[in-house]
Amino acid sequence: MDNVELRPVREHCEFLEENGAYQRIAQLYHGYFVRFYEKTRDEDREWIYQAYSRAKRDPCDRKLFTRIKRKASPILKRYLF
Repeated sequence: MDNVELRPVREHCEFLEENGAYQRIAQLYHGYFVRFYEKTRDEDREWIYQAYSRAKRDPCDRKLFTRIKRKASPILKRYLF
């Protein structure tokens, strides 16, 4: 994986590392970050069994204003559009 400094790539690397089926074997820095991974075992492919998917929460869920907007949106949409 190259360009690990970019958020989507970094999140994918975090997924690989927390998944347990991949192991980081090397990391380089030549103006941009590069990580090398090796698959160590096969895993159950269903997303509900992957620890990364179960453990992560949306950081916006902690913000009261965001929670209120999410609850109110379905109600207000019929009046706004």
